[in-house]
This record gives sequence, C-alpha cells and structure tokens, in this order.
Amino acid sequence: AGVVPATFDSPFRNAPAAYRPESTSIPAQLRLAAADLDPSPGVLYGLGYPFAPDLEGMHTPLTDLLLFNLPGMAWPSRLHWLRITGTEAVVLEVDPGVAGMKRMASREEACVEVGLFEIENPAPKVWWPRETHVADSPIEAVQQVARALDPVSEVALSEPLEHRPGATVELLAWEPDRIEVQVEGEGGVLVLRRAYHPIWKASDEHGSLRILTANLHLMAIEVPAGRRVVEARIDSGPETIGLFVASLACALALLAAFMPAGRPAATDRPLL
Repeated sequence: AGVVPATFDSPFRNAPAAYRPESTSIPAQLRLAAADLDPSPGVLYGLGYPFAPDLEGMHTPLTDLLLFNLPGMAWPSRLHWLRITGTEAVVLEVDPGVAGMKRMASREEACVEVGLFEIENPAPKVWWPRETHVADSPIEAVQQVARALDPVSEVALSEPLEHRPGATVELLAWEPDRIEVQVEGEGGVLVLRRAYHPIWKASDEHGSLRILTANLHLMAIEVPAGRRVVEARIDSGPETIGLFVASLACALALLAAFMPAGRPAATDRPLL
C-alpha cells in the first residue's frame, strides 16, 4: 500500500502521520485515528456522527478559531491549550521536548512509530481561578492564553467582572446537559471545562446567573458572594417550541388527509 496521510488528524500534530496501512479505506483510516486518541473513537464501535460534515454542528466558531490557530503555535503554547481542555494524554510522532509532557509508551502502527505523552496537571472539570483578565476580542484571548504563566489559575474573560480568589467549589453533577456545582466564596467567576454555547443557561437558588466565556471558548459563570448551588443546564425551550410547531403541523396535515371530501352544492341544473 502507498503512503496515506491520516484523514482525521489531530490539530496538535506537527504534520499528518505518513501511515502505510494494509487497507487505504476510510474505515481503516478512522481506526488509525481512533488509536491515536482522535476525539471521535466511537467509530470503532460502529457509532455514526450525523453532524460531522457540518462543523458548526460539532463545535462553535470560537472552537474553530482555536483549531485553526493551534498548528501554528509553539509547543509551550499548545501545551497550555491541552491543559485547559482537560487533555490527559496525546499521541505524537515527535517528542516536543517541553516540560509538562512525559512519554509514557511507544508503539509502531502501520510503519510509523508514535508515542503516548502524558499531560501534567490538566484542568479539572470545574475550578475557581486565582485571577482574571479581560480579552477584548477572541484573537486577544488566544494570545493571552498562549503567553500566560498558568492558563488554569489565570483566565481570560470575554467581559469584565469583579473576581475575588479563594472560593471553594465542589462538583455535584456532571451530565451532558446539566452541571451542578456548590460554590462558597466572596464572589467572582466559576470556570467549567465545557465549551461555551448560547443554549446553556445558569442559575442558583435566587435566580439566573450570567454566562460568559473564559480562555476563548470555555464556559464561565458569574457567581455572587456566599454559599450557593450553581446549576448550568441546556435550555430546552427552543427545541420544545420547535417540537410543538412540528407536531401541530403534522396533526393538521393528518386531519386534512382524513377529512371527507366536500360534496358539490345542491343545484337544480343538470350535471353535464
């Protein structure tokens, strides 16, 4: 077989892997990508991804900006993004030679030797940063994270707010469409290791809370002082309205289909 670059490749690579698989089919390349810790390894188990052709269906424009800029960054900056996205390990062909990444194992796959590198101190699922800075634009957020000493303890926010360090956080629930965190402190911003999207809503016992972005594309919630339980939940309102409208249209269509046809009006004139 000829040299086949990996079709679904990691943005953290220096260059696509020059694999030489026995089969050049798409499923074979998907399996190679999955073995390299590709974000969608479910293809190994026959899972489908209906939104894959539509990038906006998989992630937001903010994530697009991150993915487009990552390959051109120096490895110390790329390591920052690996940490704040919670990445625990990554498969690479070349040792980047930066502190904070340790080779754990090596293997040869389709005539290419790759290594498994552990990422030290990845971001937790939820955390309270030590300090915050405002990024006036998404590009500035990318630059701030790239040059930060520690992008987990100091985060770039999309909006200014008063933040006091030292709050305690306890994760109570972590579900696909619901996150619950107990927070106690003097007020500030709670960062969640979940990509920001407008369909998320946040609240506590007293009402709605403001959601903003942290480190370009992560979700952050402004939390007032005190002890409270913060909940982030996907707003099902638009989907509920859409389902109602679709159901109503379907019901009207069925009603029209099964109604008896109208009879001609009575007339004394003969029918021709």
